[in-house]
Amino acid sequence: MAIEPKANQDIHFLLIEVMGQVATTAFYLNSFDQTHGLRVLEREGYIDNLKVTVENGYFSLILTQPDRGQNEVNRARAVHAISTNLQQISSFSVNIVRQVEYLFDRSLWLTFDAKSMFGLIEKCLEQVLPALDDKDIGLALSICHCEYEIDRLYLKNFKRIMAELRDGESIESYITILFIFRYMERIGDALLKIGEAILFAILGEKIRIRQFEALQQTLAKSDMDISLDRLSLHSYWGTRSGCNISKVANEPTSVATGPAKQAIFKTGSLKKIGQEKENLDRWQGIAPGLAPRVLTFHQEDENTGALLVEFFSGNNLQEIVLGDNSNLTGNALNALRKVLGEKVWPSTKKVGAMETSYMDQVLKRLDSILQVHSYLRRQQTLGDLEVDSTATLVEKCMRIERLLPAPFSVFIHGDFNVNNIIYDENTDTIHFIDVHRSKSADYIQDVAVYLISNFRLPVFESPVRDQINMAIRDFYGFAKTFAHEHHDTTFDVRLAIALARSFYTSTRFQLNSEFVKDMVMRANFLLEKVIVFNEGQESWQAFLFPEEVLYL
Repeated sequence: MAIEPKANQDIHFLLIEVMGQVATTAFYLNSFDQTHGLRVLEREGYIDNLKVTVENGYFSLILTQPDRGQNEVNRARAVHAISTNLQQISSFSVNIVRQVEYLFDRSLWLTFDAKSMFGLIEKCLEQVLPALDDKDIGLALSICHCEYEIDRLYLKNFKRIMAELRDGESIESYITILFIFRYMERIGDALLKIGEAILFAILGEKIRIRQFEALQQTLAKSDMDISLDRLSLHSYWGTRSGCNISKVANEPTSVATGPAKQAIFKTGSLKKIGQEKENLDRWQGIAPGLAPRVLTFHQEDENTGALLVEFFSGNNLQEIVLGDNSNLTGNALNALRKVLGEKVWPSTKKVGAMETSYMDQVLKRLDSILQVHSYLRRQQTLGDLEVDSTATLVEKCMRIERLLPAPFSVFIHGDFNVNNIIYDENTDTIHFIDVHRSKSADYIQDVAVYLISNFRLPVFESPVRDQINMAIRDFYGFAKTFAHEHHDTTFDVRLAIALARSFYTSTRFQLNSEFVKDMVMRANFLLEKVIVFNEGQESWQAFLFPEEVLYL
């Protein structure tokens, strides 16, 4: 079912009004005819009303007719962004007109070239509806790229104005001219957002123009033959990696063309993306197929990189553990034990003392933890009883931790949350994703992160909680057995310290205050147990980890 003509007409009328607003503003700046200036000011309210009419029309269709498809919902969301930015362009035009009253020497303005910028703006506005109605990615990109050229022209005029200001003459007029060009530059920003909104309407996913350009460059360097008109994009929101992550695919046009080619596209800081590429290559040398293959790496600029990597089918362990298929869960956990216990940990093991920094990590994050949960700031008195503050507990255990290096290192995942582990039941295969933090370190770091990423799942009812506890018990038993077989005599105390770290830092991602308090109490309990044991001066081999702290 298509969007009704009335809704389409409203966005047409809004666009026509804004185009007229821009053209009238350009004419006014060339002639200073007050009639045109007043027309710009008078039409602002009408344009504001048109913007509201457009939004009401589209959203009422979605609300009153819920059978509409996702494409029309995406178009409505895109039109909302387009109408908002068209209104902004109108407001910037009004601001430009109002600046003229401060332009004491109007002849100075006529020595600047504003026609080129206005010409670009008007050309882009003419492309908006064809790009939106015809789903023309080329036109959408053209609108986005217009912002680059407007920025270039703005910088050219900015440099001239700065030079004139240094001469110290007509300062007020040159500052006013700078403001006018600054509003024109902001019109360019609004056009960029309009272009990106049209890309969203076409692709069904939000993507910034620089990300899209990086995607184009990355795909061009790869062997994935994907034309823009067959591009499918699915973004993953809510990740904490700091990168933008999307699944890209070429949707087959028919059964004969075969299954869609799929890959994962990531953009982010060059340091993080480069580190992930390096780690992915290293994982291929350790256990081919465990982590994705790098298909293409692209450096966008000195600060930003992009990566196209292999896509794995299957489900992450979080989805599996929270499901109701106990056989699938058991198979996934068994495959995980095998890949770590028989491949990764033994093959990458390097004997030699390895210092850990679990408590140091807590101290660095303590302020951000307290920002989310200020009530967790532990007081140093409880009635007449003096108790250690959280910071004091951590500092005491930090000194103890320095005396307890790991006896060997292995190559760890580095962010071993259950949603970074994929299980493909068709091939009974485990895969690792998001490996930018991989390094040689104490295997207990991965153990603790994995255990707490299960524990902190905010599900408290049986039988799902029983399955979570089973997954925790299974992996804890596996890790303890590995420690025994490899003569790790301080496993229990290091695990207590590492788990306290994960309990504390996981509170940043929870808003259930009772659950948060429970995790903090468990962390405090573990640290206090370590401190008391240390004061008894017993051998650390006698320290027993209290397994019950892992279960709800």
